[in-house]
Amino acid sequence: MNDQPTDYSSIDSFHVGRRRKPNFTEHETRQLDLGSNNISNLYEFRNLQLNNLEQLSLASNQLKSFEELVHLKQLTHLNHLLLKDNSLISSNNKRSISRDDLISIIQQKLPQLKRVDDIDLPTKIGFGVDNEIIHLPKSAPHCVPQDMQSFLAKFIDEYYRLFDTRGRSELHACYQDSCMFSLCIAPTESSMVPTKSYKYGPLIYESRNLKKIFDDNKRTTLLRHGKTDVLDFLRIKFPLTKHDGKSFHVDVFSTANNRAIFTVNGLYREIDQGVNGPVRSFQRTFTCSQTPAGVLIVADHIMIINATDSQVLNMTRSTPPASSSTEPSSSKMMESQNVPGPSIDIQTQMIHRFSQQSGMNIEYSKLCLSENDWNYERAAQKFQDCLKMNVIPPEAFKKP
Repeated sequence: MNDQPTDYSSIDSFHVGRRRKPNFTEHETRQLDLGSNNISNLYEFRNLQLNNLEQLSLASNQLKSFEELVHLKQLTHLNHLLLKDNSLISSNNKRSISRDDLISIIQQKLPQLKRVDDIDLPTKIGFGVDNEIIHLPKSAPHCVPQDMQSFLAKFIDEYYRLFDTRGRSELHACYQDSCMFSLCIAPTESSMVPTKSYKYGPLIYESRNLKKIFDDNKRTTLLRHGKTDVLDFLRIKFPLTKHDGKSFHVDVFSTANNRAIFTVNGLYREIDQGVNGPVRSFQRTFTCSQTPAGVLIVADHIMIINATDSQVLNMTRSTPPASSSTEPSSSKMMESQNVPGPSIDIQTQMIHRFSQQSGMNIEYSKLCLSENDWNYERAAQKFQDCLKMNVIPPEAFKKP
């Protein structure tokens, strides 16, 4: 029997049997088999010098979470990973996931891979940047070039006038025949700023949030193609809205090659169910192109999230902009004729009483009552519920 220590310097691959512990310090290892070793986490890989490892088998182990794969990220030459016969589950605790979802999740964790088990992975498209911190050039907030200001003011004013019209039939003239549209509803559960708990209803199923949807077919389906498909969605599925023009902020990204790319950020209220409907905060990115028929929208993406308490309060304070026409619009006439609730004098008495009993200032007391259709008991119950959940902002109790 040879008692001399074994020299692994020329070994390109080796197999690790059950409960055997290999020497992982060999930089030249190309293949490593750790199958059937009861491995439940991969944290130790962060400390191993496997700089040239190309193939790794972790089959038939006890791995539970895809999050463990991040510990293999530093293995930049790794291109083939075997994971079969592990009880892996996704971050949303779904044990049965499709092949497309599996590929997407693994590629997000390990973009260097080319093959998983017997599956050849598609080419991953992304930014060729390895730095964890990217230093972006400074830019002025809400930047609109001088020569774009007049055009954008007219475009935004006209577009949102048509968008806030019941039926939205006149929007047909704003979009190119081959245009695209997508909607993304941002999650609120991880938001650093408390938001209103308005429900989205059926609209939530139309959201193309790429952090929530991994299936390529569903992603494609939720991307609306062509004027007919886009307008059908906006007319039928998107709620009737009233935008607050005073909340708008505009940023222009590009004006090259007869195209303008810009975002509009602001607030709107859904008025399908009345004047006290949910208030949403939105960011809408337009790509417009100069055509013989004029400037048309070729791409339209909107991201929405529930508004915060302060945003709702600011929107309640603001008054609608004056119409350029001498005659009031039909929508304004309808609103003025159908305002629910008690008289102004009674509302004022209710506000002061509610402020005294709740301890909130006049503005927040008015907001709470108006959002509950001036039903005093319902508003009081809502106040108690919000107080227990500690979601009322401190400024609500600041009085002059």
